[in-house]
Amino acid sequence: MFTIEEIEALALGARWVAGRADTGLGDAANQALSKIAAILPVELRLELDNAALLVGPSPYPAGSS
Repeated sequence: MFTIEEIEALALGARWVAGRADTGLGDAANQALSKIAAILPVELRLELDNAALLVGPSPYPAGSS
């Protein structure tokens, strides 16, 4: 199973992609995160839902870089 650090890395990566990639890839990142959350034990799902690592705003519109 995933460690807490791995959960945070997955959440951060998916949020980064969702905020910076084109719509299709962003949607795929969110869907993947939802699928991961669905199979996690409750305590790890809470870690995923409450991950404190956030992605800052991009200086470019999504899909333009």
